[in-house]
Amino acid sequence: MAENFSDEESLFETSSNSKTFLGYVDVPISADEQPTLEDSFIGGNPLWLDGQLPPSKMLTCGNCGSGLGLLLQSYAPLPNSANDRVIYVFGCQNYKCTRQKGSIRCIKGVKFKKVELSVEEKMNMEKQKEYEVKLQGGLFGKDKNNDNPFGGSNPFAAGSSSTSANPFSGITFDKQEEPKKEETKEEKKDVKKPSFSQIASKSAPKQKTTVEKDVKLSEYPGYILYVEKERIGTDDDVLPPIPDNIQFEEADVADSVMKASSTKTEEFKSEILDDSEFQAFSKRVAHNPNQVLRYELGGEPLIYSSKNKTKIENGAPAPVWNSQSERQFELQLMPKAIIDLEVGRDVMEGMEWGTISVFTDVEDFVPSQNMVSKDIGYVEEWPVVEWEEQLDYSKIKVK
Repeated sequence: MAENFSDEESLFETSSNSKTFLGYVDVPISADEQPTLEDSFIGGNPLWLDGQLPPSKMLTCGNCGSGLGLLLQSYAPLPNSANDRVIYVFGCQNYKCTRQKGSIRCIKGVKFKKVELSVEEKMNMEKQKEYEVKLQGGLFGKDKNNDNPFGGSNPFAAGSSSTSANPFSGITFDKQEEPKKEETKEEKKDVKKPSFSQIASKSAPKQKTTVEKDVKLSEYPGYILYVEKERIGTDDDVLPPIPDNIQFEEADVADSVMKASSTKTEEFKSEILDDSEFQAFSKRVAHNPNQVLRYELGGEPLIYSSKNKTKIENGAPAPVWNSQSERQFELQLMPKAIIDLEVGRDVMEGMEWGTISVFTDVEDFVPSQNMVSKDIGYVEEWPVVEWEEQLDYSKIKVK
């Protein structure tokens, strides 16, 4: 994607060492503005690789079983790879599933492509083939067209026939080669039979597609993103991340509970404001407050809360389908995305995550059982969700 910069570049350090790319909302998805596979966007409907859907179990909430809603689709091809590669992040819209296992899921789709050789590589391959042909002709060509150089004066010849004393005459090459060839053909036929049935069974994706269409996905408002390199200004260029007069909205609870919880609420506010990780997060985001996506393959996510620091720093487990590999950070969905995705929705039953970080397999492997066609496959990757802090009024004792 092309990088877009504002007219305020003088406010930012041109020597910033950040390797992170940021995604911002560009335009709403509409009849006139439709995303392509090579776009990144939040909300809307997912675009699958060649229309091939992943297994239905990947598209349903692990808690309630309902169809998930697309939070993010990011076109993310790897460097030096011709493959199409897409990261999908889904979330359940059922408020009761908030903070539940399986309510946020991540899918990686890969379409494998044959690498096109350059003209120079093709010429080198042709030269290599010509060399091999000449080499074979020089070594073996005379055996077919010329007489045996040893045939005229064989020192091993005896009696009336030179072939009778030939130490190789007892080996009848022609007679032995025929049954071997027949056996080889039969063996190949035997080998092909199971492989053919396996290939035939791979017509299952067509049946899967029919099943997947029955999975009704929920839908958020959609927005196409534009991407630019992260630019970090000086501390004087941004507003303080948390004003001193910040107001915290309280839930609609009984007055007696509110009075009893006033002390707890103040402690809760203080805990958030004093959280060094949250302060660092807010300070970094304040340089580019409209970001909805952070992308840096192999980089590090911004930690939203110190309570999640250990979980984030420990990374993600190796994929079960590629246990010898490991996962690395790839992208992070930011809080601003919630504002855009929940336009017109009830705030009291909205999303409560702070960030969603996605970790993916460094080898980008897709096992054969996850291939939905000969060149397209889907696997689940590892999302780490940092949920918003909340004050539990049920644990407050009313005197």
